[in-house]
Amino acid sequence: MTRIAGDLVAKGDRTPRTGNRMLLAGLSRIAGYAGLEPSKRSRLSPTVHARLAGVGWVRRNETTQNIAGLVSHDDQWLAVPQPLARARLVGNLLSSDVYYALESLSLEDSAIVEPGTIADENSVSGPVGDCQMVSDRPGTIELNTNTKSRQLLVTTESFHDGWQALIDGLPVPVVRVTGIFWAVSSSRGSICAGCTFSQKAYGWGCLRQVVG
Repeated sequence: MTRIAGDLVAKGDRTPRTGNRMLLAGLSRIAGYAGLEPSKRSRLSPTVHARLAGVGWVRRNETTQNIAGLVSHDDQWLAVPQPLARARLVGNLLSSDVYYALESLSLEDSAIVEPGTIADENSVSGPVGDCQMVSDRPGTIELNTNTKSRQLLVTTESFHDGWQALIDGLPVPVVRVTGIFWAVSSSRGSICAGCTFSQKAYGWGCLRQVVG
């Protein structure tokens, strides 16, 4: 599913669909669940951020039409060049809290992790392996990967402590990459990865909706 950035207007209804109305319309919201906004620590350029989030299209307005790197499509939309896949394997890691350094690297096979995390620069290597999406539903992601070396499986999903991951049925840590997204370490060979969002975290989101 290609992601978009911007308010949508439904046919026959000129009211913009924002926040959870976009979710109810069957669209993927790059900012996360509206009742549980994810923590972000990155200050990447808007175009690089959009590519990393898998955004293909940005609604044109007075602000977005001046963003460097976006490509004019028509009077309503701007195209994001080469948006990344929903999930990908990465063999080049940089351990740093200076996230804008990623803009000088190849986004397709590179990622930045926070210093001291379990996924450091020496934990992955080699040519990028294969990654196949099996299922992608709200709160659940299932993938199959095949790689000749240990690599990092990076998603376009916003990081939150509520995400839990299993590799071949065994729990593995979920780490923050590029200050925004989450990833898990993928071992050598063919594996099955499953990631779910915990009900406890969802419950806190519901509570915030009620009292907020």
